[in-house]
Amino acid sequence: MDIVKKISPESNRIAVVIPVYNEAPFIRHVLETIPHWIHRIVVVDDGSTDNSLEIIRSAADDRTVIVHQEPNQGVGSAIVAGYRRCLELGDQFAVVMGGDGQMDPSDLTSLVEPLLNDTADYVKGNRFLRQDTRFQMPWRRRIGNRALSILTRRALGCYSIGDTQCGFTAISAAAIARIDLDRLYPRYGFPNDMLFQICRHRLRIREIPVRAIYGLEISGINPFINIPEIIFLIVRRGWYRLKNSRRDFALTSHTLPRMPGDSS
Repeated sequence: MDIVKKISPESNRIAVVIPVYNEAPFIRHVLETIPHWIHRIVVVDDGSTDNSLEIIRSAADDRTVIVHQEPNQGVGSAIVAGYRRCLELGDQFAVVMGGDGQMDPSDLTSLVEPLLNDTADYVKGNRFLRQDTRFQMPWRRRIGNRALSILTRRALGCYSIGDTQCGFTAISAAAIARIDLDRLYPRYGFPNDMLFQICRHRLRIREIPVRAIYGLEISGINPFINIPEIIFLIVRRGWYRLKNSRRDFALTSHTLPRMPGDSS
């Protein structure tokens, strides 16, 4: 059966969290394409200096909740604010979509299906699994995303995640409640930091193919500032993971009970 036919906005409280910073040319279209089976739309305006907030208010329907942050605090901070509001309102699942129109709403069903079937706690989109659209990504961005994904996988010690930088994700409220939201990185390194928290709490991760849409939007990432910042974050989190896994192993090995026949 089509997963959409099994979704009821009343019984399956699925929210879409949309972080927005200066997305005036795109945000109306994004809001208008959210499917009817989505229970709530949480739009977090992260200190926009254009007229994004006015457009959001004019395009809002009765599902829309608007959160305004002032001043700009970063995309990670905006997503966390959206997660917090979802928990406050009792939503069961939260999907993150960008406000720039780069994420295809038709992929929403594939993202939430593993959550509804209880086969995952956190679902990530993978733009490299779509053979028909993966090469639409600008080549510089494709190389950068590949490199950061390789580095993140090594730091995580988890080699099954193919697209660590994709922000099109879905998560259960139960998983959000287990994560330390206060410690998540507030800016562009958020997807990487989120994966470290997900793995640390041994939550189930799934990846599904998603379409990447590239048009007139301009990336806010400064390659000379943000990329080194993300790399430093990955290395720091990876070192912390290794240090603590060694410590935990040492503590465990020293507290194991002696078994019959063990030598002194």
